[in-house]
Amino acid sequence: MNFFKKLALYPRLFKARRLTRQGNEALKKGDHQRAKELYLALEEHRFVNYMIFHNIATIYFEEKNFEKAEEYFIKATQLNPKSINSFSLLSEVYLRKKEWKKAEEAVSRALEAEPFNYFVQKRRDKVFNKEWRKAYVRSVELTEKGAEESRSGNNEAAGKSLQEAVAANGKNALAHYLYGLLLFKEGDKSNGLREISIAVECEPENKNYSMMLSHLQQEMRKASEE
Repeated sequence: MNFFKKLALYPRLFKARRLTRQGNEALKKGDHQRAKELYLALEEHRFVNYMIFHNIATIYFEEKNFEKAEEYFIKATQLNPKSINSFSLLSEVYLRKKEWKKAEEAVSRALEAEPFNYFVQKRRDKVFNKEWRKAYVRSVELTEKGAEESRSGNNEAAGKSLQEAVAANGKNALAHYLYGLLLFKEGDKSNGLREISIAVECEPENKNYSMMLSHLQQEMRKASEE
């Protein structure tokens, strides 16, 4: 590329870098809608890498727009066939859509990219387990239903949904956490703490769970001292 072509391209590269930086900053701050807008603008200018597509797909997945999430995870894997994260999350999309064969294919591609990765091997075993995957998806759906019922103030229905969610998948940390908060709020504080403790055990890296558990335990101690 000669000097004049490079000079003409420079403003576009500068804009792409600025949009990338702004998109990444918005994502870090939790402003996913803004991040998605900036990343999609990058795609329009044809200045994208696989991580841009991966981030767009992840945001669509959080929005439960599984069709768009699938589209962008596929774009990410086309640019980087070694991206085990993109393939793993693509398998998650297919699980949510109950497209079992596609889920198996996606997680198998992840393992092909990194065949000695223990966590990917474990993930593949689960995805290929017909009983596990059905129970897993049912638990996730019941958790979402319970969360929505709780937001609507229908605590009785929410409790039932969340109880069924943890019964379907005992490793569903979010279901345990939400169920625990609901029980605690309803006055069943002992069982509420137990459920939140299980959530912490399932996902010890989740600081929100551990902080809430500590806060409620302190609240219980203060109440017992009064």
